[in-house]
Amino acid sequence: MRDIKLKLINSNIEVDTSDLFGFFDNFFKKRRIIRYLLENGAVLTGSRALKCYKIGEKSIIDRDPHDWDFIMTRKQFKKMCKDYKIYDADLNTDKYHMNRSFSTIYSAYGDTSYLFPCHIQIVINNDLGSFTTTKDGINLSTLSEIIEYKEHLCSKNGKKKHRSDINNIYLNLMK
Repeated sequence: MRDIKLKLINSNIEVDTSDLFGFFDNFFKKRRIIRYLLENGAVLTGSRALKCYKIGEKSIIDRDPHDWDFIMTRKQFKKMCKDYKIYDADLNTDKYHMNRSFSTIYSAYGDTSYLFPCHIQIVINNDLGSFTTTKDGINLSTLSEIIEYKEHLCSKNGKKKHRSDINNIYLNLMK
């Protein structure tokens, strides 16, 4: 962890959000909520935010993220629930998970399949933490905050995904 922090101090790190959305994302209704969250001050964090941090032309993480992680205040969360008519949400929760998809398929056996799923994780805090605002108005958690939280998650629950991300960052920085 110390090596990562030292390398980050000595590196010329840039923020590039141009790859955040693909061309076809504009056609999916489910992605509108992502744009809504970004336009209303939610802070993008996690692997998708890490993907925006680059040294030169190369992202500091090679993995393609499969979900969207956000930090928002309780007031922002309640406004989102009202605007998107999400009435089944526990308004006092600290974490909320949404699964939006282009189509949901239910089988006769009770299984559920999602076509083009979009998983959104929302962490609800009193404050938004440390973040930087990009030139296009997107709030990203600071690089050090994302890495420290991933390290915390590794020690807390040991998920392979977070340990893999930390190793990925380390190997990309040490080149």
